[in-house]
Amino acid sequence: MGKFNDLIITKGLYDPIKINLCDLDEMATFLMGKFVSLNNVDHFCPQCKEKSTFKHIIDNTHDRSINVAYENYKNELGFGREFNKQEAFNGFLNKSYTFNYQCARDKNHPLILFIFVTETEIVKIGQFPSLADLAIEDKQKYKSVLKEQYNEYNRAIGLFAHGIGIGAFVYLRRIIEKLVFNVFTKEKDKLNVSDDEFLKLRFDKKVAALKDYLPNSLTSRTNMYGIISKGIHELGEDECRAMFPLVKTGIELILDDIISAKERAEKEKQLDSFINNKTRELREK
Repeated sequence: MGKFNDLIITKGLYDPIKINLCDLDEMATFLMGKFVSLNNVDHFCPQCKEKSTFKHIIDNTHDRSINVAYENYKNELGFGREFNKQEAFNGFLNKSYTFNYQCARDKNHPLILFIFVTETEIVKIGQFPSLADLAIEDKQKYKSVLKEQYNEYNRAIGLFAHGIGIGAFVYLRRIIEKLVFNVFTKEKDKLNVSDDEFLKLRFDKKVAALKDYLPNSLTSRTNMYGIISKGIHELGEDECRAMFPLVKTGIELILDDIISAKERAEKEKQLDSFINNKTRELREK
């Protein structure tokens, strides 16, 4: 279901999806629940603590607002005239919709979505569990890398989940800055730069000074820091909320590279230890 499933997977509260007449058929399929299987989503279940498929179910306790005008339009009862298409589109507007999902692993684990449709947007106005709860898997994955910044990562996701974009950006920027400074602290004996000199450098210059020690996912995308800073100081909540999922992905790529490098270093250490010990053992025979 394309962009409409983004409401569940990536969109925070009040982060809208734009709609127009061209979206009528896809929007109708989504809102009317005509093809339930198409609305199923794969996501982490915070109660199972595992990846699962959430199956969309029709809950008869909520009015799904079956749109007679849309049915007539699709059946060409109005001879396919343009005003009938507009009438069908209008039939979905200014209404709220409830979407109920059940975890395929345990039907007692729900995912519930509350949506409102305006003349130009579909907006998520409520969700249970929250996006922050659904992100537990990612947060646990990065806990060992983030360490003391784990709480800031949680706060960024929590703020976004509650419709706050600029505040979420503040915490994301702190995470990037701290990651870079931690590398500087570890490697500064190899650099001809004092602490004070390093702190006074612009961010891109800091990255350039540490290019041999930072993940490529950061050194090749220093503009991401500029985008975050621009969002904090000059852009509005709507723009920051819209950008948050991709900016978060950028930070996760950096964290993924750090985790991968650590895992590789550990494997190399184990292999080198094995080779050295085995070589010595074989020589002594």
